[in-house]
Amino acid sequence: TIILIFYILSPEVERLYQSPILLWLCVPLLYYWMSRTLLLTLRGKMDIDPIIFVLTDRTSMRVMFVILLIAITAHLWLII
Repeated sequence: TIILIFYILSPEVERLYQSPILLWLCVPLLYYWMSRTLLLTLRGKMDIDPIIFVLTDRTSMRVMFVILLIAITAHLWLII
């Protein structure tokens, strides 16, 4: 999450995205997803490889899909 915040604050983001402010919406989503994954791991409900878990877990896929939509929207959409 910290790396994403540093990325959003970097000057390169201004060149790559029309509306970089929208990327801030990804921060709570990523924090939720990481916290949920950690909680499931601590409860012993993730008994497979984490990458396979993410690719088969519906909640993880939904969160990643929303983050992807936000990134695409931030890249293409100009807020006036």
